[in-house]
Amino acid sequence: MVYMAVSFPVILVLFFFHVQVYCERQKKKYQIGVQRLPSAILEKVCCERGAHFNHRKVAFDSVERQILWRVLAELGFSQQLIGLVCTLYNGQKRQVQLQGGLTGWIACERGVKQGCVLSPLLFALFMVELGRRLEKAGTGVRFGNQRIPALLYADDVVVMCENDDHMVEALRIVQEFLDERMLSLNFSKSKIIKFGKGSRTQWTWSIFNSRGEVKGEVQEVDRYKYLGIWFSKPVRFSVHENVKKSKLSRIEGLVKTMSGKLRDVVKAGSLLWKNKFLPQLLYGCEVVRFSKTFLDRLERMQNRLGRWLLGVSNRVPGVAVRAELGWLSVRNEIKKRQALYWFRLQQHSGEEWVVRVVQYELALGERSLWTGDMSEVWSVCGFGNNATKSSWKKRVKTAIWELEKSERLRELARHPTLRYFPPGLIGETRPWVSRTATGRVVTQIRVGDRVLTDKVVGKVCPDCGQAIEHAVIHVLGLCGLAEEEREGRIPRALLPTTKAETVGMAKRFWVWQDKVLHAPSGL
Repeated sequence: MVYMAVSFPVILVLFFFHVQVYCERQKKKYQIGVQRLPSAILEKVCCERGAHFNHRKVAFDSVERQILWRVLAELGFSQQLIGLVCTLYNGQKRQVQLQGGLTGWIACERGVKQGCVLSPLLFALFMVELGRRLEKAGTGVRFGNQRIPALLYADDVVVMCENDDHMVEALRIVQEFLDERMLSLNFSKSKIIKFGKGSRTQWTWSIFNSRGEVKGEVQEVDRYKYLGIWFSKPVRFSVHENVKKSKLSRIEGLVKTMSGKLRDVVKAGSLLWKNKFLPQLLYGCEVVRFSKTFLDRLERMQNRLGRWLLGVSNRVPGVAVRAELGWLSVRNEIKKRQALYWFRLQQHSGEEWVVRVVQYELALGERSLWTGDMSEVWSVCGFGNNATKSSWKKRVKTAIWELEKSERLRELARHPTLRYFPPGLIGETRPWVSRTATGRVVTQIRVGDRVLTDKVVGKVCPDCGQAIEHAVIHVLGLCGLAEEEREGRIPRALLPTTKAETVGMAKRFWVWQDKVLHAPSGL
């Protein structure tokens, strides 16, 4: 046991080094990991061709180890390294938890270890030969000089073909390969989608083994979920959007319920929205283009959540809500994610198929929806040539926030109630942002919430004797100053830097409001 504890890190380092070298040679042809393709390319794949999504039964548990060791040897791994990996599996045993307690020790002679960091790599190498055979058969879809026979990710495989004959051949190759490796296809989860002309009629495809016996049947469908993204007819990812739309109300309720139970409601709600639920709703935004309708609805939901967290009314414009909470707009959040994705694409070798496919798409000269979106990202952040990972992240963050700030200024100018709102809040502390009585009042003053000020607008200020048009200048005691001097002092006065200043501003408002509402008539 001591030997294993010491040697395991060494085995990991040796194996990962050899796998990395091998994968660098092979991933230009086969998807050993997962590469996200832009939606424009995914749509081109689906518009005129067909895809077979297949899933294997308990794949990791079904690997025959003797076949795995043989495959590793065929791939060029040394016997010494294979022997080291074998030691991890020698004498492996398990116990099963039942209602009455644990069973005795059960010997495990098949499968790779669940939870082991080596297991996904071992299984990927176990399956890489399938990509070779499909490529040799000439199946797949072509982009320029690059042909993509399949996408391989863990126990999920997408086989892509340009016509029915190629699909028949590809399915034969897949079944033959699975028989050789002693794996089984999960027919209940394996589906076929056809796109383009002649795709309205849906067939049932029978899968035969090498002896001509029917192993099972695969149904054609009009939608399928692969790696969290719904593919459907038509191909504009409408089902993917509709699934997300169906979750909006539930997510909004969860944020309110979960954050409402904690002391710092604003901080908890912001963390839940920005770090958990918004990433779920934007999943795939780097490659899937969402419709304007969906983005508008998501933007409205974000503003609604922000108003609830701040305790302001629905009459407060969304731009002020985002500024108070330090949030990006949904569209700028997507631009940020697309910019980071673009940098990751650039880090791949020019020989890898994912890079070649993107280059082919860009070289067509036809402005697709995806390239149109990316053009906006490039105009804001640049192309990232010769940038490091850290410098690119910093550049993207700065550029996107500058874009957000410029958009805020334009939006603020359209709202009379936000005339005195100080927009420069990026990176600044906000001690007034809380759901306490003082915090909410200060926020309402800053954003010009009419629910707070409608009671006093049109009345006479007891301090200056003038009719109240903008309550904020009277609350701050600046109503007696000239307009030029007032314009310079209001933004600073609306930025309390401590809790004491926040409490002081709230108290001044309550005292002033009481004077206004209880002033003698005719004053």
